[in-house]
Amino acid sequence: MNPPPNRVVIAVFKPGNRRRVDNYCAAAMAAGWDVTVLLADGVCWAKQWTLPEGVDVVSLRADERRIPDVWLYNAAVERVPGGVLRRAARLPGPIGKACKLAGRAHRRLSGIMRRRMFWPLYGVRRPHTVRRLAMRHVDRLDLGSATRLVIGDATAVPFGWRIAQRHRELEVTTAFDTGLLTATVPAETAA
Repeated sequence: MNPPPNRVVIAVFKPGNRRRVDNYCAAAMAAGWDVTVLLADGVCWAKQWTLPEGVDVVSLRADERRIPDVWLYNAAVERVPGGVLRRAARLPGPIGKACKLAGRAHRRLSGIMRRRMFWPLYGVRRPHTVRRLAMRHVDRLDLGSATRLVIGDATAVPFGWRIAQRHRELEVTTAFDTGLLTATVPAETAA
């Protein structure tokens, strides 16, 4: 009888560790581990992240974009005024030119507002907000069959802490240590 495969779950809530996560996923799959990645890729990710083939991905993109703070900011500051100015820029004559210039100024100012107002306020609460969203997907992660949970960044630490409290048998770590990925073989199958 074959032993169940080792499973590792990686929680990544910020895009900064992409290369480390990709390398760890590749090393884990090469060592025979099943890999599941929990991505909170909703607000601060400029583009969608494609992980190596064979990695099971659980995305929180849609959930995070439904948070009232996020969609209200996007609608009130960026999307509605930007859409109105883009449509008005199509008008002929000096009104269209003025709206085109106003659209450029709006894009620049909304970017400044995002960096200097939205992120300082939302960024403080984001780890706990995303933790609550991730806890809704714990069943999809199937942590009962996982061997290890790797916390990919500081934003995912509240999630890892909560999981460590609930699943004491699970190894929760922040280390992307590929030396720990050696396949474990039970003693009765080794003989």
